[in-house]
Amino acid sequence: METVTPVLRTGDGARAEVRGDTIEVFDPRGRLLIRYRDGGLEVSSTEGDLLLGSATGRVRVSAATDFVVEANRDVQLDATRSLRASAGPAIETGDEARAGSRLTLDPRRAVLATPALDLRARKATVAAGEATILARTIQTSATRIATTVEELEITAGHVVERARDVVEEVTGVLTSRVGRVRALVKGVYSLRTKRTELKSTDDTAIDGRRVLLG
Repeated sequence: METVTPVLRTGDGARAEVRGDTIEVFDPRGRLLIRYRDGGLEVSSTEGDLLLGSATGRVRVSAATDFVVEANRDVQLDATRSLRASAGPAIETGDEARAGSRLTLDPRRAVLATPALDLRARKATVAAGEATILARTIQTSATRIATTVEELEITAGHVVERARDVVEEVTGVLTSRVGRVRALVKGVYSLRTKRTELKSTDDTAIDGRRVLLG
């Protein structure tokens, strides 16, 4: 049989009750504010704000399993110094240290360190005064890529291009400085210019079954 202890009341009508192994605290209108039952604690505010704070120390929330935050509108995190979030502990394996994911925000920069990053968006915009990408391998798959730059500089040890058609349009001067040029054309090689000038410091050889000039 449930044992009901005397009810504790405040001057404005708030009360606290003990029913068996349950302790409940109600506001003056009878709405539940705090409930302790079976080792669990429930704190709620049916009207107005709920403030959990400390004037001089830290506020720490610890959970043995999961920590869930749900909001019908916005979730806002403010820190006057820095904000850090981490997932997964660091694991030491011999000489190799494998760390979990970490996100650090401070007034100067934001740092995201993670073993793998998967970013998916219907539309993304990145605006930066200066951007640097360091990667061992970059793979890009797109239906169309449009690049508009004032100056483009590429430094590579080996460049391979594979395409069905390639169109180059240069309004100014196209200059190529190469050690050696070798072109293998399966079909017809056609060159049309207003004026052609060909100079060789050594021999110039034209080899074909028929050579037509003029």
